[in-house]
Amino acid sequence: MGYELTDGRNRAWMEGDAVIIRIDSPKHGVKALLVPAEAWETLKPFRWCVRLDPKARTFYASAVARRGPGPGTRTTVLAHRLIHGLDPGIPLVVDHIDHNGLNNLPANTRVVSRSRNQHNLRDRRTHNGRKLTSPHPGVSWYRWRSKWLAQIRSGGRLIHLGLHDDELEAAETYQRAKAVRDAGGTVEEIKATRRK
Repeated sequence: MGYELTDGRNRAWMEGDAVIIRIDSPKHGVKALLVPAEAWETLKPFRWCVRLDPKARTFYASAVARRGPGPGTRTTVLAHRLIHGLDPGIPLVVDHIDHNGLNNLPANTRVVSRSRNQHNLRDRRTHNGRKLTSPHPGVSWYRWRSKWLAQIRSGGRLIHLGLHDDELEAAETYQRAKAVRDAGGTVEEIKATRRK
């Protein structure tokens, strides 16, 4: 069992090299914010609350901070961005690998671009028990033909790579097209990677 950390704003416990911050939310109940022990001093000055992100289907820890003296200087800070030192103007995001926005331990978070963060999305949409999204980049379910669609973007153009019965086949087509695109291939060379 760990020991309690008291700061007057938050109830927290040290467990090994992690700190567990208890957040009592009138709307969402009691939540636990997990942070690395070295981040405690950075997070300690704030009173943390939880907010639900319906799009990501997870909770995040947020607090109100002042940018300066006077009215109109309050802003919201998110615990995971503060831990990783990401100011509001930095176009990077913190990816929570297990999709739990309150688990901010180093093994569960990584700083990535917004586009890279899209690769760790949950399967959100299903139709009659069949998933409509794919974990593979460039692959999606084309419901009008009941097939997997492969597409890639090159030079601002969206290139159709064909419809496939198998999701992995569509992913392989995308990977072949990506290799050609990344090697500097033309649109025609990329289109040539489509299955016949």
